Amino acid sequence: MQLRDFVLDNSEGQIAVRFGIGFTDLDPVRLMLKEGAQITLECEASLSEPSTIWLSDTLTRHRFTSVLTYNVLTREYVIVHGNETALHKNTSLLKLLEQTWEKLSITLGQLSALERGKDYRVTLDIRAKNDNTPPWLTKTLFFWSWDVAPSMHYTMNFTF
Repeated sequence: MQLRDFVLDNSEGQIAVRFGIGFTDLDPVRLMLKEGAQITLECEASLSEPSTIWLSDTLTRHRFTSVLTYNVLTREYVIVHGNETALHKNTSLLKLLEQTWEKLSITLGQLSALERGKDYRVTLDIRAKNDNTPPWLTKTLFFWSWDVAPSMHYTMNFTF
């Protein structure tokens, strides 16, 4: 799993983080999905004021989740974003990911809340996990990672 973009965007007075998630090798993902796995993508973006002495002061934090599955009957890959009812479907996993996970955005709030000349920090945490792991197995093998790929953490500092 790799980050394709990481851009701050000012859209209609809102500050947003635009980014994309891609996979270097889709074959293991295809195999997992065809074996019944449900992959959940969890993304969390936060905006904070960096501090050199102590912890940063977090101004806002937003989460985004998306679930990827494979429908055996229709032979389609399906993605559902968060609370949306719309299903994104395609028989090609590559095309589906290009249309969805490679074009993500998380809104962090009003641009007017930021002060000119101040330093800010945007962090982005990304995790893809297999949700179909039995609870008894995760508790027994608590030291084992059930993530599809290693978690990613990105930081961007900027002056407004």
